[in-house]
Amino acid sequence: MATGYLSGGRGAAARRARQAAKSSVMSMYYSENIYLIDGKFESNVEEEGREKTPRTDPSGGIHGRVRNSPKGETTTAMFAKTLTGITFAAISAFALDRQVVSQMAESAKTIETEAARIASALKSKKADPGEVKLKIDELSGSVVKLRELVARVESGQLTLSERDRADWQLVKDKVTLLEIFHAQKKKLADQDVARHRSLIRAHAGGLAKRAQKLQETVARLERS
Repeated sequence: MATGYLSGGRGAAARRARQAAKSSVMSMYYSENIYLIDGKFESNVEEEGREKTPRTDPSGGIHGRVRNSPKGETTTAMFAKTLTGITFAAISAFALDRQVVSQMAESAKTIETEAARIASALKSKKADPGEVKLKIDELSGSVVKLRELVARVESGQLTLSERDRADWQLVKDKVTLLEIFHAQKKKLADQDVARHRSLIRAHAGGLAKRAQKLQETVARLERS
């Protein structure tokens, strides 16, 4: 296959090569770091002294340099810049999701702290029912926020590795468990704090432990 600048020798052969190049590059544009080429180039020129046989670049591009390309760059460099631009855009979009994941870690930490305080308060048989219910209501807000963050990440166009997909599924499962533990605890508190003190305390302790486990999983997503 011909390489280097698009030239095919002299006379008719050269004209045919130039015509092939002109007709096959159907559209091209340059915008910042993005280059796009549509169509394929078939070179009618092989090595000097050999029979002329149409050859197509398997990649769909053109070997050598394109005379009318921006800055006279090789198609290899042009496609490299295209991929670089696309990759940069993907990373930039994903960075926003990482920020949400970081907020999820903070919410999980808040839930762990609040649930641990409830469990600690319920160690005493004289725990104030009103105070316990107030703390549970505050915890409800943190659980709702965590669920909203998960939904925000889910609504995005994510491309995750196999490992990250597994961790993300774990995050969703653990958030669901947090919601179940919290809902049960709140139901018992609404009925009678004093009567269900031990059960509420157990649920609060379980919630704190699961929030801690959730932080560990979220941390893996942040590091990946």
